[in-house]
Amino acid sequence: MDTNDLISRGKEIAAHKQDFTLLPEAWRAYNEEHSCEWNQKPLKKENKSNIPNKSGVYNLIVEPNIACHPSCGYLMYVGETKDLQRRFSEYLLEVDEEKGRPMIRKLLFMWKGFVKFYYIKVCQERKEEVQDSMINAFRPPYNIAMDASVGQPQKAFGP
Repeated sequence: MDTNDLISRGKEIAAHKQDFTLLPEAWRAYNEEHSCEWNQKPLKKENKSNIPNKSGVYNLIVEPNIACHPSCGYLMYVGETKDLQRRFSEYLLEVDEEKGRPMIRKLLFMWKGFVKFYYIKVCQERKEEVQDSMINAFRPPYNIAMDASVGQPQKAFGP
């Protein structure tokens, strides 16, 4: 892509811009024990049966998979569910159909083919607590909306 291509595609490129908050203080405060039990599957139909029908916490992560880089991924969204496989299926529908939450549809469409579904099984009683801890630590752009009047992070999506 040369300079003229970049200039002519300016609006398209700007639409892919994301802001991230990297807050070491929040990382140090995070102390969940589930951090080493992650599983991941690309968000593709053929992976649905590999996702358990268990409650848990999941992340939508955009991974460009370029240059064989082992640590290149962008955590975009953290969620919790009582059925990981059902939630995985719902995201597949949002990719293929024009319904669902607008911001999630934008994420899934904009980076289609590069979104991975990372998940951990968490008991029903703790899943919301684990999700909230992760949102506070990682501050993913599709979860956090800053309330300008008080500067407090709010969940961008309902249950």
